[in-house]
Amino acid sequence: MVESMAVALHAVELTSLVTNDSAAVIGAGIIGLCIIQILKIKDCSLIIAVDVQYERLVLAQELGATDVVKN
Repeated sequence: MVESMAVALHAVELTSLVTNDSAAVIGAGIIGLCIIQILKIKDCSLIIAVDVQYERLVLAQELGATDVVKN
């Protein structure tokens, strides 16, 4: 779990994200869910999670995604 969070944090730090930005997270697996949590902490105003599994999208919303797309 720690490595997944480290990977997610590194991915977010590589962006030029500022407060109130929007972001899409493609894939709501463990790293995608960690990214969603980090984006929420960084005050991202719109966080869209995209996945093929409904259950992952439900969890993504519980962890901070504002919108979800089942693809």
